[in-house]
Amino acid sequence: MKDIQIFGAGEKRMEAVENKSKTINKTAHAMTLHRQLVTAMPTFFIYLSRILIIFIASYISLTQQVDFNGVIILSFVVSASFSSTQSLISVVSSLLETFAAAERLFEIEDTLPAVTELPEAEDIGSISSIEFENVSFGYKEQNGAILDEINLCISEGGKLGIIGESGAGKSTILRLLLRFWDVSRGRITLDGKDLKDVQLKALRSHIALLEQNTFIYNDTAAANIALGKPDASREEIIEAAKRAGIHNTIEALPDGYDTPLGEFGNRLSGGEKQRVGIARIMLIDPDVIVMDEPTSSLDVFNEKLILKTLEDEYSDKTVIIVSHRNSTLTGCGTICRLNAGKLEQVVSD
Repeated sequence: MKDIQIFGAGEKRMEAVENKSKTINKTAHAMTLHRQLVTAMPTFFIYLSRILIIFIASYISLTQQVDFNGVIILSFVVSASFSSTQSLISVVSSLLETFAAAERLFEIEDTLPAVTELPEAEDIGSISSIEFENVSFGYKEQNGAILDEINLCISEGGKLGIIGESGAGKSTILRLLLRFWDVSRGRITLDGKDLKDVQLKALRSHIALLEQNTFIYNDTAAANIALGKPDASREEIIEAAKRAGIHNTIEALPDGYDTPLGEFGNRLSGGEKQRVGIARIMLIDPDVIVMDEPTSSLDVFNEKLILKTLEDEYSDKTVIIVSHRNSTLTGCGTICRLNAGKLEQVVSD
């Protein structure tokens, strides 16, 4: 709303909303008319048939001297059958709507997952080393590779920074490590074990992701922090919040940790949302933390505060940070540049 006001786009956006509303209303009216026709037409024909039967039966009775009582009985028998017919038509109408909804659900159900867990996939106790061996990746619908022959080796406790322009594929490296997608060529290993041989749940319990914008649910502060560990005690949640530097902010809310944070976390600032994300990670205590532009949406002051928290709390963790800003990577022992799908080492301790 603020952007619309700043750029004077209110009239244009209102026109777009009105056009969309007209389309929705038109579709709703058409559906209502169709539903009413489906219901009314059988009823109309049933009553029309009853009238015709009475006229025909009366004519036969008068011209052929048929017993009038027999005509009345026949009319009642035929009319009685109409109620069952009407119910059957209603059932058919409902079934047609059900089939349409079921078809859409089956389309979702039949959508193939981006990755598939192998039946023989195993759990892992911890992660000491990560290695990318000649890893290449490209989307099937696009020509060319986003990543080309990437080789990386990260030891336990290592701090790796990857810098590059927006759209260079930095985030893709993290998503391949979390196995949101599979590599096109090469392989990724954890302590020598191929990533595809690791259970997805186990993998993602040992690797945590801090994104550019932490998504906040319209739930309590406690529930938002405990997203990855719903059975966490209140004491554990508070301890994670203190370490992330968000405890005092939460305590100042009307109901403390039981305060709903609002739609998209509208009770919090951008920096406070990131601290909730950090608290989530501290609560699950992973072996590896990967960060995707963790401070790009923050001002310089909040960036320094967040980076100081990360440096103090994750000194013993394996950390991978991707960013287009050098300032975000100041604590990394090794910094590589991603350029045209190739990874080039820039700085190393």
